[in-house]
Amino acid sequence: VNVNLGKRATTKGHLEITDLSGRVVLKSDVLPGYAIYQLQVSTLPQGMYMISWIEEGKLKGRNKLIRTR
Repeated sequence: VNVNLGKRATTKGHLEITDLSGRVVLKSDVLPGYAIYQLQVSTLPQGMYMISWIEEGKLKGRNKLIRTR
């Protein structure tokens, strides 16, 4: 899945995918310079998840992810 960060990352940050119970199921570091980042979610079971973009220790964005098939 491609994640649009909104603008280019200026510092190192990370993307977290959590299940609906709040458990982190995937975490990926994002280096400065990326505006769109690709995450491999093929290992996740079907279901609904939340993707959080965290930069400089602050939540910069959050969105839903629905994994099917």
